[in-house]
Amino acid sequence: MNAGLPRFAGAVLGILLFSGTALAQTLQMNASWWQQTHDAERTGFVLGFYDCPEAPEKIRGATSGDYIEFVDRQVQHETRSNALIPDLLRAAHRGIRARPALKGGEVFQEEHGWLDGEWWGDATHGNSTEKIGYVEGYLACEARPVDMNHVRQCVDLLNTHFATAGSEHDKIAKVLQIQLDREMSKS
Repeated sequence: MNAGLPRFAGAVLGILLFSGTALAQTLQMNASWWQQTHDAERTGFVLGFYDCPEAPEKIRGATSGDYIEFVDRQVQHETRSNALIPDLLRAAHRGIRARPALKGGEVFQEEHGWLDGEWWGDATHGNSTEKIGYVEGYLACEARPVDMNHVRQCVDLLNTHFATAGSEHDKIAKVLQIQLDREMSKS
């Protein structure tokens, strides 16, 4: 028998335990975290944040890109990396000007606009990083602890829901809120 095998197995087990622990840790949604994210995750974060019922009123005519640029500017000016991204988004009205909608552009009157099953797709369609960002933003807006295990569980639940025929017009926020309410009632 190979004497190195038990050490190797122990090292692998240690890595797996560490990984599980790291995934379960609450994310600190601060400037340091923001700077480590990619464009798709930032876009999803902003969309999820402003799709949550606790979000401040959206700025008329502002795009997710406007919010991302605002946060980027604030983060660059931060000397400390403890500026919380949800707090920066709540203060966005101070740095983003409202503007008229583009002539001929789509205007969504219904709650949650175009953020439905068509946008989400299923497990094989849609941008998985953007989906993760959406859930992170939604949870952060509601001031819930955000850890990657929970985020991935929510993404999996939404993927499963939107893989069901006829769900393409269900609003992401409503499906997610039902799940979060179930979790709260169990605890």
